[in-house]
Amino acid sequence: MLNYRLLQQLAPLNFRDERKTETLADYLDRVSPLVPSIPSNVLAQWIYRHWRGFESNWSFIDLASHQFECEHWPTAQIIEQIDSRHMEVIDRWGEMLRSNRYVRRSWLGDDMLHRGTWSEPVIVLATAPGTCYPDGHPLPHPYCLLEGHHRLGYLRSMAADGAPLQAQHALWICRPVRDTQTFFWANPASEINF
Repeated sequence: MLNYRLLQQLAPLNFRDERKTETLADYLDRVSPLVPSIPSNVLAQWIYRHWRGFESNWSFIDLASHQFECEHWPTAQIIEQIDSRHMEVIDRWGEMLRSNRYVRRSWLGDDMLHRGTWSEPVIVLATAPGTCYPDGHPLPHPYCLLEGHHRLGYLRSMAADGAPLQAQHALWICRPVRDTQTFFWANPASEINF
């Protein structure tokens, strides 16, 4: 994120006290104008709902130099290309969907088993080879999971078990903005004669 002031502004007001935390609607009204390039769904699902995790794990990403695009991928592409430094946790959630009836009956487990996909897109970061976390460990490549660990675990488990799945699944892809061309005025404004 790099911009500490913006990072402070992205924090839900009173997030330390769940009884007093600002509502999602108020949060979106306040924050959306500050970061118009971040879709409301991403703000809600990732930054608002998971503020502490976002702040501690992902605030090093300069979101001002990234864009979000919603794409639809087949299951095989998701399994092959999305990785996380917490794959053991993701695999554990998948195993729990398979073996724990309470997880299967949870709102998310039940919804995904009936829908054959997730109700909200997971969020992933497109990474270049050699890109690292601030601690020097490499980021997973080509796509690093930012938000949606339970959903990814459940989808991977469902695919392995041959459960009925939708052909495509929605994802938010966070990609660096590539400056394809920089324009310079031939005559700076201070040199223009009127």
